[in-house]
Amino acid sequence: WFHPFDQWLNMITNEQMRTPRHEAVISINHNISAMWTSYTASQVEIERIRLRNSLFQDDKYEDMCKDNDSNNKSSMDSA
Repeated sequence: WFHPFDQWLNMITNEQMRTPRHEAVISINHNISAMWTSYTASQVEIERIRLRNSLFQDDKYEDMCKDNDSNNKSSMDSA
């Protein structure tokens, strides 16, 4: 996520050229980037939880777990 405006800000490397207005714009841009990052991270977490919940509600998933448990027990017994 890279705004053309950022490129213009990056060209202003000389501190003396930066006015308070530039500084304000830079901080606003950083804040927007930070908010966007945290938003996408939380969306990913929500999707992960939703997927996990749907898996646990699924009967096939439970059956799969039961099969695994019984397989593990039988393999341990035979060992």
